[in-house]
Amino acid sequence: MSYRVLRGQFCSGVVVCLFFVVLAAPALGDVVSYSTQGVYFEVDYDPALFGIPDTTPGAVLFPATDLEALSPAGESKIDVVYGNLIVTVTGLAGATIDSIEFLEGGTYTLAGPAGDFEDTPEQASYAQVKATLNVNCLFLEVDGQDVTLPGLNQTAIFQDGDAFNPGDSPVGGPWTLEHTVDIAGALASAQIPGGATRAIFLITNALLAQSEQDSSAQISKTWFNIVPEPSSLVLLMLGCCAWLASRSCRRTY
Repeated sequence: MSYRVLRGQFCSGVVVCLFFVVLAAPALGDVVSYSTQGVYFEVDYDPALFGIPDTTPGAVLFPATDLEALSPAGESKIDVVYGNLIVTVTGLAGATIDSIEFLEGGTYTLAGPAGDFEDTPEQASYAQVKATLNVNCLFLEVDGQDVTLPGLNQTAIFQDGDAFNPGDSPVGGPWTLEHTVDIAGALASAQIPGGATRAIFLITNALLAQSEQDSSAQISKTWFNIVPEPSSLVLLMLGCCAWLASRSCRRTY
């Protein structure tokens, strides 16, 4: 099978897999909640895939210990794994949410056939990997009212792939995806006044590895991070409150 045909099947497989993933919005496992800078958020997740999260200051960090796609040498195959998160973000005491940043990363490796190119020049083999971060807005509330805003359904992609000749060195290393959902910007573009006070997102993490018979492909996710950003006005108010509290504490001594 040529690598051009393989690439076409690869892209088709991604579309089909993501279609069924989004339709199947799963029953997940545990829920972690956290409050920071005027924002409260809950994340429904599967601990078998994402591990035990760490509520670092201002964010939730998942180790994502069991998300790996592998297509070993010896057979032409495609391997797809995915994990879903349901993220609910709520502004506290009337605060609005300007944006949410999703960050993730891991490692990958691509390798070609063994041997020497001069002896077997016709045995080039294709291998590739892909990581997809799909964000679907299930619910959005603006100043207490439900609104529909399709522009918040977005996708970010990392991918790498190449044709390897016998004897070529493997390639790979760390990979990262960084995607910000600009809620305030989307509301302004749609000419919807007010600010988002609550939002629910379905996050689909998909990893795909595919290789021809003599090559191999591997990709794993080793961390996933969620960082909500409240409005700048809320940050200013919180800063003022902290400053006033510190002055009050000084007066008590």
